[in-house]
Amino acid sequence: MRNNENHIFIDTNCLIGFVCEKYGLYNTGTRENTTALHYLLGMNGKKLYVSSLAVAQLTAKLQSRLTKDLLTEEIKLMLHRFNVIDFGRKDIEEALNAPYAKDIEDLYQYKMSEKARCLYIMTNNTKDFTTLLNVIPFKPKQVRMMNFK
Repeated sequence: MRNNENHIFIDTNCLIGFVCEKYGLYNTGTRENTTALHYLLGMNGKKLYVSSLAVAQLTAKLQSRLTKDLLTEEIKLMLHRFNVIDFGRKDIEEALNAPYAKDIEDLYQYKMSEKARCLYIMTNNTKDFTTLLNVIPFKPKQVRMMNFK
């Protein structure tokens, strides 16, 4: 089955940058993540996807930097804004058996994008996704240059 041009997968690093920028936790590249996500969220007909793994990774990364209440609020907003794809044992096994990438965590994310039939993956590390099939990786700063229909 062909990937859907209206389905866009958001990599964990972009989600973390988005939340960090909101609270002034990092300086590098976070503004681009925020601008790109707001742009995509405002597009009619586009569905944005994240994996349940990404939500867990974001939680682990930020739980020592934000209060429990703030982090809980951010995760609830995420659940409202994004479609969350469940990550399970079968996905892990398929990713581990995939021959076409070096980074296992990126293979997990790729497998989640496949489940949602995403044609695009927004990531800060496009080079990690260039060997993967049937997907177009792009950086947040490229979002306005993408030919979304």
